[in-house]
Amino acid sequence: ENEASSTTTGAMILPPKPSDDEALKLLREHAPDPSHSHQRIIGYGTAGFRQVVKDTPQLTSIMIRTAAFATLRSLKLQGQALGIMITASHNDESYNGVKIADPDGGMMAGDAEASLVNMANLESVDELWQRIVEERNSATSATTTTTTTT
Repeated sequence: ENEASSTTTGAMILPPKPSDDEALKLLREHAPDPSHSHQRIIGYGTAGFRQVVKDTPQLTSIMIRTAAFATLRSLKLQGQALGIMITASHNDESYNGVKIADPDGGMMAGDAEASLVNMANLESVDELWQRIVEERNSATSATTTTTTTT
């Protein structure tokens, strides 16, 4: 019932935006807390996040966190599009992963990578949700300020 559909003219009709409560419920259902059983920091490099692919629950969490981060970064960049790439390799599965490209198609800026690593390593969905709300509110207020002052 919440899937996108198209009209006879081909225009896309998107599902309604979920409320904050609905979004948090979806995160809790579909974004498991990452496994920190080895107490290691999940790192990001030129290949993005790739060392986590053998741990499926952790990979699911990383994929959702990466998509959330890309959405927030797009808001911060006033709606510019970013790329999310799921990388596949002809080598073994440990070379597969996910990464984000900035609007120019290049690698993300270093400060953004550090922020993404921080988000990826939050220990709970509740911490993730708090960070998403803070970042969303910050980006939204910055956009509103920019729009009203220009």
